[in-house]
Amino acid sequence: MKDFLKTLLLPLARLCLRNGVFLPELIDALKQAMFEAAVQHLEQQGTSPTASRLSVMTGLHRKDTSQMLSGREPERNTVSVFIKVIGAWQTKKRFRDSKGKARPLSIGNEESDFAALVREVSADVHPRTVLDELERLQLIERSGEKVRLVKSSYSPAFSDPSAALLISRDTEALLLTAEENVSCDGPRPNHHTTTEYDNIPPEHHEQLRKWIVREAGAFHKQIREHISKFDRDLSSLPLDSDERGKLKFTFCSFSRFENLGD
Repeated sequence: MKDFLKTLLLPLARLCLRNGVFLPELIDALKQAMFEAAVQHLEQQGTSPTASRLSVMTGLHRKDTSQMLSGREPERNTVSVFIKVIGAWQTKKRFRDSKGKARPLSIGNEESDFAALVREVSADVHPRTVLDELERLQLIERSGEKVRLVKSSYSPAFSDPSAALLISRDTEALLLTAEENVSCDGPRPNHHTTTEYDNIPPEHHEQLRKWIVREAGAFHKQIREHISKFDRDLSSLPLDSDERGKLKFTFCSFSRFENLGD
């Protein structure tokens, strides 16, 4: 199960790395997600969630489930080193200019201003490591032997709740589709197909992207027109059953170009 989960989580881990989301934030979010999923499951079964039951179901500490049930946030993990470095840069007097703003700092050796800044926060990480990470996240700019802070805070690109809802909805649909396909004994019940080519010249990417978007849009329109005939709210056709159970139909299509190098 560990290898299965690791493989499943790798795309999420890559998204976190691209957007500067660190393990403590991911752990906090996973705790909350496990809690909410367990609460929803119990409520769907007509069972009132209790701290003990939720703890047994999820593996969360009972202290955490008690806090979540009461509407309080559980204790947070430690703040990332680079966030502390930015904070110290803006608040410590020795790293600010005469106007009280974060001043450019010298870099390049263990006696530099930046190295001293990192040591103010932690002795466990090398200043060069922090410097490279801040540069990767485009929070600083280098100029010769100096580095200056260009952003006073960091917000991941996916901090917008509407973006999270969109990704979450489509991800859950894909997971449920794949789960049903791999767990069934007979033919796969759901459409789950990937078409892949690995030697397409870059100059054709935009042309192909537009073609895929256009063709996928037309195919989705065809699917909507057919499926809508069976929807009680949209169809004028006589239906055999008065049963109120609902079936949710999801169909996704997407394209992605990846540079594989030479």
